[in-house]
Amino acid sequence: MEGYEQRLATWWSGGPADCLILKTANRDEAQFSIPHAYVPFGQDLADYNRELGRWVENFRAAGLERINFGYILIHRWPDATTGSYCVRTIHSPTRPIHTQVKQYFRQQALLQGPNSADLLVRINREIVIRTELVPGDGSLRYGLHADHNPFYTTYVVDPSIIGMLRMIATTNPSLGSLRNSDRWDQVLDLLHKGILYLTPQARK
Repeated sequence: MEGYEQRLATWWSGGPADCLILKTANRDEAQFSIPHAYVPFGQDLADYNRELGRWVENFRAAGLERINFGYILIHRWPDATTGSYCVRTIHSPTRPIHTQVKQYFRQQALLQGPNSADLLVRINREIVIRTELVPGDGSLRYGLHADHNPFYTTYVVDPSIIGMLRMIATTNPSLGSLRNSDRWDQVLDLLHKGILYLTPQARK
């Protein structure tokens, strides 16, 4: 199935831009149809089942597999020659997130800027790491959380990511020093997710 990035390439004609997709829900035919079929007053079980059947039939007739809810955000910088694309899952916002969205696009401008190699890589101070024991096999599961920020969700990561975050926290590396490492794709993904952020080096 054609993805968001391919669709945006046909929808958007404004030139290179930073595109941010924020997904808040991903529902199959049952998850989508059941809330729509419910009428709180004057509906017996037979009526409910018929209504639910109509919603499911319509879902299938449209050739749908899942329905995503969320936001498509596009920022076009003046004279931009390159763009970016990122999909993030977030909690459904209960308060405005425009400040976080602006910060995301500012970070993209830094990442693509001419002096990006000199920028320092830091861990977002809102992020906390939680370790959980999986009772079935006794293994540990690691999650990255930002409990009071709706711009994030819980990201489950493997131990290698935890090790990399510890390295960044202790060595304060520059972006340039990480670009040629075998962890670059992971660093870039964490920058897009806002787990990591870029900041100029302090003047001496």
